[in-house]
Amino acid sequence: MAGGRLSGIGSCLAGLARSTWTVTSLLIPSPARCRPIDADYLYELERKVVAITLISRNGASQQVHGDEGDTVMHVIRSAVDEVEALCGGCCSCATCHVYVHPGFEEQLSPVSAGENELLDSSDHRRLNSRLSCQLVLRENLDGLTVSVAPAD
Repeated sequence: MAGGRLSGIGSCLAGLARSTWTVTSLLIPSPARCRPIDADYLYELERKVVAITLISRNGASQQVHGDEGDTVMHVIRSAVDEVEALCGGCCSCATCHVYVHPGFEEQLSPVSAGENELLDSSDHRRLNSRLSCQLVLRENLDGLTVSVAPAD
């Protein structure tokens, strides 16, 4: 602070304290493969609850719930400890590998090149393999069933 004026981060924090800011996009801080999330969508929607049937590695089935906009990975991790998700959900490992059961293929976002490359590194890849960190819950995924893939 020079001459009573804030500079650098101090001026940003002071501005934040006296202003109303609108968030237009979020970027989760981590590796370059993280993708921006449309904040307008996340904050303007009525956060609907989406039900997912989760089948663990031992075959036990349970219904779990997540808010629209959450990733399947976050919902699974809150229910079972079988999904490591070492990268924190940034599509830079394959430790959140799941199998998506039939009926929702058309509603899911397409597999990106990065996700495809990581899935190729798994000994347990199937046609219905996805990384749960790349599956964002939407209302049209209510009733989705996923199985946790074996660990590599």
